Amino acid sequence: MSSINLHDWKAILHRLRSTSPHNYAVIYEFLNRDAAHCLQRDILRNSGWVRRTILRRFNGSTGESVQQFNANPQSEVLGEIVECMVRQFGVEELSLRNCWAIACDTNEVLFPHCDGGDLSLNLWLSPDDNNASREGGMRFFDVKRTSEMTALEYASAKGGCVEFVERNSNRNSVSVEYAFNRAVLFDAWTFHSTDISSFHGVAGGFSRINLTFTFDVRRELLCSQ
Repeated sequence: MSSINLHDWKAILHRLRSTSPHNYAVIYEFLNRDAAHCLQRDILRNSGWVRRTILRRFNGSTGESVQQFNANPQSEVLGEIVECMVRQFGVEELSLRNCWAIACDTNEVLFPHCDGGDLSLNLWLSPDDNNASREGGMRFFDVKRTSEMTALEYASAKGGCVEFVERNSNRNSVSVEYAFNRAVLFDAWTFHSTDISSFHGVAGGFSRINLTFTFDVRRELLCSQ
């Protein structure tokens, strides 16, 4: 049995293309429940978690987020997710660029940034009962990075990504509410942020677990109708 539930991918891609300027689509109950729990357990048991502190500042608010970061999470389910994405776009059109996991308790300040690649898939793996705020999903901003921007410029506060969004935004942001096993497929060129959140710990000492895949794909596939 596949780990991934049946989804109307034609409708998902239509939503991704039609929700400009944010360009995202929410996928409910992305995995079957057994696979979602298995993936959560696998990632929590992985070695390679490192602690890091991210400085955050946006719209005059400053703060920091203490995270656990895993640059190379391991699980058989990860391979199935990548295979599913390749089937939807075609092996000649899409390739995996990167995959990582982040776990943190709180996020008090938004940090707009972009991912590398062209297309991102974000999957949440912490139980809803651990979400004290009932929020803590994602915020999408009405700003995209340009083809000339470097990774430092679109993903790092030192490179000016926050200031870029503040200068170019029309304050038209949208939020996607957090839920266990909910995925969000979106244009990786769209500036986005973890929404303000408060979680409490789960087994392994981690709280809000976020798994992200980034893919390289022809840009016209994301905007064609």
